[in-house]
Amino acid sequence: MLPLRGIARRLTRSQSAEIFVYPHLGGTDLGFARILGTGLGNLLLPWARAIIAARRNRWTPLFPTWPQLKVGPLLRRERDARLYSGLFRCPPDYVGSPRRLLLLLRGPRVGEGVAVDRVAPGSVVVFRGLQDGFRSILEEHELVRRELLAMVRVEHLHHFRPKDPVAIGIHVRLGDFRQVSQPGVPEPGIASYGDRLPLDWYVEALGNLRRALGPVPALVFSDGSNSDLDALLRLPGVQRFDSGSPLGDLLALASVRVLIGSISTFSMWATYLGRMPTVWRRSEEPTALLYDRPGAEASVAPGDGLPEAFLALARAAIGPRE
Repeated sequence: MLPLRGIARRLTRSQSAEIFVYPHLGGTDLGFARILGTGLGNLLLPWARAIIAARRNRWTPLFPTWPQLKVGPLLRRERDARLYSGLFRCPPDYVGSPRRLLLLLRGPRVGEGVAVDRVAPGSVVVFRGLQDGFRSILEEHELVRRELLAMVRVEHLHHFRPKDPVAIGIHVRLGDFRQVSQPGVPEPGIASYGDRLPLDWYVEALGNLRRALGPVPALVFSDGSNSDLDALLRLPGVQRFDSGSPLGDLLALASVRVLIGSISTFSMWATYLGRMPTVWRRSEEPTALLYDRPGAEASVAPGDGLPEAFLALARAAIGPRE
């Protein structure tokens, strides 16, 4: 019986002129699942850079290992266990198992920073980590959205751009995010990535929007419990949304008309895909995803009002009300 590497060599010899891209999503990749890993928003970033490089250079994408095993969310009893199985299908032009495993076993692998003209035929270019966040994919949002939707399993697709999207979506990221400050301590105006924003900030942002737009309905998207979200859910016209999957939630959040976001890549992906006016908490690294829509992102601290230019775009996004 031939050794596995010998089998791989024989099976891939005819494709030796191809160059492949592989989004390594972090953790220990076993081929069928990964041990440990980050949230869906973070995982999508190396995939996006890989698919952009594949289409730009006519390289062949390898289907990433989406399922992951992680005990932290289970120990914290989070609503989202972050297993990420059953979300995506392997598109026809991707290489799936078992050939994908054989190509990864055979190599050679090179990092994504290598110049294109120095990548040898037969190589696997590996993309991993956050790198520069959304900066390198910023202007490729149409390609990335198209490629993402082509990979989504059909049962999740109906959440994206329904016939009558809700006026306001609110993403409250809790889970393993840290508290910004202790109770009783004045809230600073500046927040960082990974901060759990106080619920009062979301309540204030929603109030500012409704004073300008009227009592429009709002949906809350969150990994927290109902008791965590009580200050929002008890407001009139505010309900919770839960599709049953993180991908369904992301696609639904990307379909709202106006977004109040958390400082997380999940919120950023919703804005990146949906292109809707978005309210952000003022942060150390200002979010600027809507490069083609000046004024469509409002970065505010507690006590700040919303700029009139932003409110004009929000009114246009929501449209006339009966």
